[in-house]
Amino acid sequence: MEGKVLFSPKHSAFLWLLVVAAAVMGCGQSGPNRAPITGQITVGGKPLAAGRILFTPIAPNQGPATSARITDGNYQLVESRGGAVV
Repeated sequence: MEGKVLFSPKHSAFLWLLVVAAAVMGCGQSGPNRAPITGQITVGGKPLAAGRILFTPIAPNQGPATSARITDGNYQLVESRGGAVV
């Protein structure tokens, strides 16, 4: 009785192509679009010495909230570190 070949070199190449395509497609940006934000917080006209500012999406927008540390009145959210959802 002659055995069947389940995976020929042709099938093997196709399988590798599928694996590579899946890996490339899985490496794209996921989640909502984000944007960098910078600003200054003052209290009574003077920069706030220290604190934290929280950004949350307003309906109908959805997404995660994010926050930034305030130092000498300034804050900065960098897009690559989770900037605000746009």
